[in-house]
Amino acid sequence: MFIFFVAMLLFYHGFLIITNQTTWEHSRRSVISYLKIYHRTIFPFDYGVVNNVKMVMCHGNKVREWVLRHPQVLRARDGFNYCLN
Repeated sequence: MFIFFVAMLLFYHGFLIITNQTTWEHSRRSVISYLKIYHRTIFPFDYGVVNNVKMVMCHGNKVREWVLRHPQVLRARDGFNYCLN
């Protein structure tokens, strides 16, 4: 049973790493003011799986400035409108 809980925590935190979210952003997204303009399936700090993992695992103790990208920037990059509900 202990292994199951450890595996679930590993899976959950792996999901958070590959989507570049914090536990607070994931669990309380509806009350975070800077995330309200995004659809719930959009992660504005996401830089792709490989880059997200690199930022977390290979940071070299460097401080990272997080940039909240505007929905129009994400739309221009990916070619569709993230803001539609």
